[in-house]
Amino acid sequence: MSINRRRVALGLVLLSSLKDVQERKRRKRWWVKTHLARRCELGMEENLLADLLTSDGEDYRNFLRMSHEKFLVLHEKIAHKIQRSDTCMRQAISSKVRLAICLRFLATGDSFRSLEFLSRVSRSTIACLVPEVCAEIYSALREEFKIPDNHNSWRELAENFNNIWQFPHAVGALDGKHILIKAPQGEGSRFFNYKGTHSVVLLALVDASYHFIYVDVGCNGLMSDGGVYKNSTLYPLLNGGQSLPPPEKLPHRDFSFPYFILGDDAFQLDTTLMKPFPRTCTMSTRHKVFNYRLSRARRVVENAFGILANRFRIYLRPIEVCLPTIDKLILCSCALHNYLLADSPPNSLNVGDSEVAALPSVQERQGANYSSTHARLVRENLADYFMSEGEVDFQWNCVV
Repeated sequence: MSINRRRVALGLVLLSSLKDVQERKRRKRWWVKTHLARRCELGMEENLLADLLTSDGEDYRNFLRMSHEKFLVLHEKIAHKIQRSDTCMRQAISSKVRLAICLRFLATGDSFRSLEFLSRVSRSTIACLVPEVCAEIYSALREEFKIPDNHNSWRELAENFNNIWQFPHAVGALDGKHILIKAPQGEGSRFFNYKGTHSVVLLALVDASYHFIYVDVGCNGLMSDGGVYKNSTLYPLLNGGQSLPPPEKLPHRDFSFPYFILGDDAFQLDTTLMKPFPRTCTMSTRHKVFNYRLSRARRVVENAFGILANRFRIYLRPIEVCLPTIDKLILCSCALHNYLLADSPPNSLNVGDSEVAALPSVQERQGANYSSTHARLVRENLADYFMSEGEVDFQWNCVV
């Protein structure tokens, strides 16, 4: 009995010591750190943003990736949703500071600790407000992603593509990119891709002016472009037969061409998706011209990804937040991309025939080769069209 009593007593002593250690760990050394306590007098809104605005508007634009006017319009859209009330304990962080911190995080990808020193807002608070503000920005700007809901809107997209990029009946360009992330805890190799990194896939459909008209995010990096596309909501929409306009004839052509999107070799050829001819050493000039014309028109999606990544540099390094927050960050940045294009219209971006590359491609190997007879017939007729009525002078400078 004495031995058992000693064991019970020893266990009680150890339990009490453990509770003391846990309480000491939970006990904060400060109610609020000294540099954070001075946020109201030395914070971001009262000092840094005000100084940037009065000294040079270009510095303000570089800091938040938008002009002061655009910032105020965006703030007005979401202020009532992100503002918090003051309490008897402390003054709430203003909605403008919340929005500015979120935009600065997207613009740089800096750690929450760095943003804490910049804004005098604790990193734990920043970790909570960033996904919250991103969700509200996307909710306010989600109309920027507008899939056409009638045939006339699709025809307008196709007309813009033909006028700017000389590719008839194309309504958009489709591609997927890896968004690098820190390996998620407990997910194993689910997000591990063939490039040796962890990633989620951003699939986007872009119009002739670099606007995102559809985005799909969240698929793991193991999936190919074609697999992500077929599992997205865009695939049944375009292949349901009721979304795109019916086939129409081009001038001086008896063949009726369907409306379609443009993709690269990673996708499967279909009547609603045109891809290049397989690259072989015996390619005819006709096929080379078609591939050049398609690649030139499809470059808008590559340039849109490049503009996105160079404006929001969070994409240039692995994103170190949880998976639900990653989805919110990506959707928010794509919505902001469309929102900010009004400040930098396509003709001022100076991309031309060059490619603004930043994000890694999802798949470099060729996708499925099997396709319908009618899809191959459409591609052959387009190749004939580019050699006759649809010919442009500059195509011969780029085909060897």
